[in-house]
Amino acid sequence: MSSTAPRVAPGVQPISFEAPPHTCPQVTTPPPSGASADFRESVNSPSSGIPGRGVVLISTLTTAGCVALNLSLTGRLTLFFDLCFVVVALTSAMSVLRRDLFTAGVLPPLLFAAVVGAIAVAAPEVFIQTGDVSRAFLTGLAEHAGGLVTAYAVALAVVVSRVVFHPS
Repeated sequence: MSSTAPRVAPGVQPISFEAPPHTCPQVTTPPPSGASADFRESVNSPSSGIPGRGVVLISTLTTAGCVALNLSLTGRLTLFFDLCFVVVALTSAMSVLRRDLFTAGVLPPLLFAAVVGAIAVAAPEVFIQTGDVSRAFLTGLAEHAGGLVTAYAVALAVVVSRVVFHPS
């Protein structure tokens, strides 16, 4: 190939296929070994993460999926649900925007109560053989208190570490 300019008619400007420099996105990659201060700052910036409403929605849908899977496989809530709930609480606290850390801090007990309440209303036999909705709700909370406490402790530990180690 020759490096000569394309031939155009006299008085006609050749078309340039180059984008102006200000419209090209700047793509940066982290350094291969260790992270630079700029990279750590961009990852831990207050603007990185999912808004609180998004975290609530994603956590609710994920928890509902875990409940559906657990109920379809076993007919009741087992340790599988508790472990899934701990992972949901952990990831919600890690992924939320810094300004929405309060949401991540109060989400686990509220989400857990909503899930147990929905099951107590829709299918109380998951928790008790006979009885009313309130008894099924309290039995469900009592049976899975360990999962709730663990999930809440993990979420609060992540929130506290984000506040202490990454102040804004």
